[in-house]
Amino acid sequence: MALDPKSVAGSKVKKYKNNCLPLRVRLQLLVFAVIAVFWLVNSYKDALALTKDERQRETREFVIASSDNFPPVNMLDKDGNLTGFGRDLSTAVIRAIGGQTNYIHSPVWTEVLDYLNSGRADFIHDTAYSKERDVFLDFSDPILEIKEVIIVRSEQYNITGFESLKGKTVACVNKHISHLYLMQFPEIKCHIVKTPVEGIYSLIAGDADAFVYPEQIVTYLFQELRLGDKIKVTGEPLRTLKWSMAVREGDKELRGLLNEGIRKVRQSGEYERIYTKWFGKKILAGYSQKEIRFFGLIAVSLALVFGISIGLFILNTRLRSGRNKLLKTIAECKIAEEMVRVSETKLKTVFDNALDGILLADIETKKFLTGNKMICEMLGYDEEELKKISVLDIHPENDLPYVLEQFKKQIRQEIKLAMDIPIKRKNGSIFYADINSSPVIIGGKAYLLGIFRDITERKQAEEALRESEEKFRLLFESAIDGIFILDMEGNFLDVNRIGYERLGYAKDELLAKNIRQFDPPEFAVRVPERLALIQKYVQAVFESAHYRKDRTIMPVEINSRIIDYGGRKVYFSIVRDITERKRSEAELKRHRDHLEELVKERTGELQEAQQALMNLIEDLEQKRKELEKANERLKELDRLKSLFVATMSHELRTPLNSIIGFSSILHDEWLGPLNDEQKMNMSAILRAGRHLFALVNDVIDVSKIEAGKIEIHLEDFDLDGVITEVVDLFKKEAGEKGLELKVESVHQRLHTDRRRLLQCIVNLMSNAVQFTEKGLIKIEVMKMRSYEDEKKKEKADFIKISVEDTGIGIMHEDISKLFQPFVRLHELSGIPGTGLGLYLTKKLVTEALKGDIIVESEYGKGTRVVMRIPVKI
Repeated sequence: MALDPKSVAGSKVKKYKNNCLPLRVRLQLLVFAVIAVFWLVNSYKDALALTKDERQRETREFVIASSDNFPPVNMLDKDGNLTGFGRDLSTAVIRAIGGQTNYIHSPVWTEVLDYLNSGRADFIHDTAYSKERDVFLDFSDPILEIKEVIIVRSEQYNITGFESLKGKTVACVNKHISHLYLMQFPEIKCHIVKTPVEGIYSLIAGDADAFVYPEQIVTYLFQELRLGDKIKVTGEPLRTLKWSMAVREGDKELRGLLNEGIRKVRQSGEYERIYTKWFGKKILAGYSQKEIRFFGLIAVSLALVFGISIGLFILNTRLRSGRNKLLKTIAECKIAEEMVRVSETKLKTVFDNALDGILLADIETKKFLTGNKMICEMLGYDEEELKKISVLDIHPENDLPYVLEQFKKQIRQEIKLAMDIPIKRKNGSIFYADINSSPVIIGGKAYLLGIFRDITERKQAEEALRESEEKFRLLFESAIDGIFILDMEGNFLDVNRIGYERLGYAKDELLAKNIRQFDPPEFAVRVPERLALIQKYVQAVFESAHYRKDRTIMPVEINSRIIDYGGRKVYFSIVRDITERKRSEAELKRHRDHLEELVKERTGELQEAQQALMNLIEDLEQKRKELEKANERLKELDRLKSLFVATMSHELRTPLNSIIGFSSILHDEWLGPLNDEQKMNMSAILRAGRHLFALVNDVIDVSKIEAGKIEIHLEDFDLDGVITEVVDLFKKEAGEKGLELKVESVHQRLHTDRRRLLQCIVNLMSNAVQFTEKGLIKIEVMKMRSYEDEKKKEKADFIKISVEDTGIGIMHEDISKLFQPFVRLHELSGIPGTGLGLYLTKKLVTEALKGDIIVESEYGKGTRVVMRIPVKI
């Protein structure tokens, strides 16, 4: 942040004026200093005096146990003696209750506890309270509260609290209360150290991301090791730890004495002196309040006397040169102010005219501080609107987790460039950008500076290139001829599948070879000539041959040209296998030669046969006349057959309709009840009548089809209605046999012969119900694009109708006999039939409905019959 040159100049003028003290004030200060010296000497005698009563009270001796590796609470001095806050405080407490102290100590905490439990010590003067320890210890009033804090390196900004420690490595003093606490969180990795000093140095060295320890202890070590500029405390404290003096559980008398001594020490101000000595690290720490006041006043007095004397000596000298320096400073400030103004103008010009968007975001709140003109154009916001939104507002909601992760990585300086980041404009449209970011400090606050580069055109170009490459690769691999891409020396650069398979090699094997290794000697001598031809005309077509891996020769036709491939010239060759063509040419030549011989032989024979042919023509003319008479007779017979079929159709159907109708009336007991035997006989009559009626219809239809006189009646109808009609016909019969009837139909308009389609589906359902004793019968209707590609269903040109059952099935070798007339594959099954149903169905599907029919079956498991017919005839 730039300083205001005018304010700098003003402060210097004020400073010079304040230094100009009148002579009267100087004399008054000198007199005050002399009086203060005499007062401090008198106060010092009282402060150092110790009353007789206090000396007499120091009679009882207390043995105090302590650890010696917790500076500055407990530690050893250079002579190996115990020192620190804990020792001084416990000494003051015991002195306050009229006792004397004797210390025993150990670096191992379990040994300190043993001193107390075994009776070697009366109490421990510094024990952190916990529920577990409360079981076997009694604690005095707290003597020290220390906040447990997080310490990081000065340049770190990615750790701001306890949640930030997850996934990080944290330095922990082995078995310390902080270590035991962090062990509860498996997502935090503990880096074990022996001492807090080792923990601080491991943090500075980068072996750990943070260090967790009591605040006062760490502050003391900062000052001792002079590391205040390299590390810092961050975030809120994890918790507040309390230390007390601890006695054996149940020793209430001693705990009461200790609490009394602690209160006296606090009331006397001795506690603050000891605390300041070890945690404040002031120059006079370790002295009483009276001593501090005494030495402080002496120091102030001496400083005043010395300062006044020196000040009076140099004041005139400084005042003489002050005016000139002040004028010079003002001139320099004006120059600096102008330079800052010019620099800011240049920076603003560069900032606003940058070709990339620039944004400055607050790391903590993620709100934008400012942005240049280009980013405003990219996002569709003006500069004031930009300051009201944050990082969360310029990215699609679904992409925010990934974007925020990249944001955090850039803050931690793990990455600088975040690529292909989706950006949401004010109008909701999306574009993509590469964001180059780095953290900056402005006015003591952390920001992330991001430079946005719109990569929309690049992504479109990359997508177009990818699609082009995919199309080329698809055509390349799908070609029916081999394709070789060779460098100018004949080495393979690429080859398609058909190319290496025809030569009998794996692709990797072929790419390691040169095309000259495949040329037979008789063709190899012509290679230079053909290469010269290609280079002259860019493209050439010629015949050659190649060795296969098994050393057989494959004749080929090569269409080769020179193209640019990856920035260099290559041969692009289409290699066609002409083995069959060569074989056909050889066979044709052999036949041509043989034909010439035959022509010579046959010329004479033809002359002889010519006369015989004339005689044969006369005979044929006679036969023709006889055939005309026979044809007239056949026409008459065909008319008689049609008359017979029509007459028999009428004569057979009329009585059958009566038989079926009256037997249905009797069977359904319309004319009165029947006994079981009568009803069974009527059922047999009804079945036989219906079977005979179906047989007559099938015979008539077969006769019409074979005579080419089948009648087709085209109409528009919904296929789902036909399927529903079929299901209604067989629902009762299937239910009586306990069969599940499953239907998967669709609504599809057809233009075909509805009656013939219904007849075909009924025949298939009749067979399925007859030959299925348990399980299910399934009718499925599916739209399809064509026979060859059934997966494309955008527009149905054909319809597929399948009838599937779980019946007795058909043996594989019998499927070919299925559509022959009067053939029954299950004659011994006891199920009636003529063998015309499937034969008639196939004839109707192929000749009337212009489709086809296929059968899939597994013996013992069931059969599936599929009809495929066009939507429109």
